[in-house]
Amino acid sequence: MSPRPGGNPSPAPVAIVGGGFTGAMLAVHLSRMSADPPPITLFEPRPRLGAGVAYSSTDPDHRFNGPIDLVSVLPDRPGDFERWYAHHAEPDPDAMATTGQLYVRRSSFARYMDALVREHVPTLTHVRARATGVRDGAVIDETGTVHAARRVYLCTALDPPRLPAPFDEIDDPRVIADPWAPGALDALKEARRVLILDTALTAADIAATVLREAPMAHITAMSRRGLSPLPQDVLPSAAERLAKARAPSTPFLDQRGPLTRAVELLPAARAHVAQAMAGNMRWQDAFDEVRDGVIRLWPDLEAAEKRKALRHLRPYYDVHRYRMAPQLDARLREARARGRFTRRRARATAVMRSADALHVTLAMREGAATCPFDLVINCTGPRDDVRHTANRLIAGLIEEGRARPHPSGLGLDVAPDYRVRDAHGRAQSNLCALGALTRGHFGDVSAIPLINMQILDHLDRLTRQTET
Repeated sequence: MSPRPGGNPSPAPVAIVGGGFTGAMLAVHLSRMSADPPPITLFEPRPRLGAGVAYSSTDPDHRFNGPIDLVSVLPDRPGDFERWYAHHAEPDPDAMATTGQLYVRRSSFARYMDALVREHVPTLTHVRARATGVRDGAVIDETGTVHAARRVYLCTALDPPRLPAPFDEIDDPRVIADPWAPGALDALKEARRVLILDTALTAADIAATVLREAPMAHITAMSRRGLSPLPQDVLPSAAERLAKARAPSTPFLDQRGPLTRAVELLPAARAHVAQAMAGNMRWQDAFDEVRDGVIRLWPDLEAAEKRKALRHLRPYYDVHRYRMAPQLDARLREARARGRFTRRRARATAVMRSADALHVTLAMREGAATCPFDLVINCTGPRDDVRHTANRLIAGLIEEGRARPHPSGLGLDVAPDYRVRDAHGRAQSNLCALGALTRGHFGDVSAIPLINMQILDHLDRLTRQTET
């Protein structure tokens, strides 16, 4: 720290790499928890902070998959987003779901986050460039500029989706590798036959966009298992859900005991949900108890067991865990009834190009079929494995031995206090990771309440370390 005129040391500068929700919220909490906020340099190429990939969409059909009261990020100001939304949101007659709860557009939350950062982080410097290197006491951006930083936080998103075979072998503008890339869906209006790769939440969002922007299009969504997210029902209040998430244990773990092997998880989850439903509990509430239990047991699972769970159980977990907003579910149901949307359990085995179509061979249980499509949209989701990342900063840290991939294949290896482990497994004092990059150790940290809890937990640990 450098001395100030009055003799008090100035707070050490902090660098945050990634200005989506995780990075922006970290900046807000850091500033609000400090009587003398540190200088914060936040690296984010986008002009707006807090949006990232998840909330940058301006599509009116892209909504939160949970009701508005769950999106509360300031512990001392519960309901702050609801109040902001009531005064600043654009008209949205479809926001009220059939459940009687508000499911708002993600673009509204992006505007709220941007306003939150502006209000609460007076010491922020927004660098609209990518960070490409970390050196002792500094971060280097892609222009070569050096920025002082005593502590560095990695809050970047995972890499964009990679085209699966056989589409990765062709170069054709009719194959859209990343639907979230700017201008990626500009060619929709003329499409009549659209193939969506995957059937999870991203696929559902993009299907809604296609249905609106290409009124004559028929959509085929395909995945290996053909699983689709289930719809949300009436959810308990945010206060009740957060209290359960913060509790030291969960009914699932209390009743099923310690679980240390992936093979034990599925039968335990099925038995728990079945028993709860027999007692007149809704499956959604019963599964949420399973989710809270998995979040607690995940850090203690061996890496080999995590890999088994990811390979065999993750698709079934995800469709129950990441549910659709009721409005999106209704839109897709209507499209199926009108013959505009079909979901298939299939695998693409070949693709041939002609002037008027992409001819894709689909392997299905009933046999193979070759179908023509005007567009193929990849919705397989971000890449968890950082071993082959395109992120220059993360790749450089791994190459230098200052970071290592998590042995589960998810993100970076981090210590329980969020410090990044180097190639030898040593936790580094001034390099931390939060959010998506920590999923290998912490598991399910993709929802706003869970990421927010992670940030607050880290800062609480940091405060206690400073006090001692």
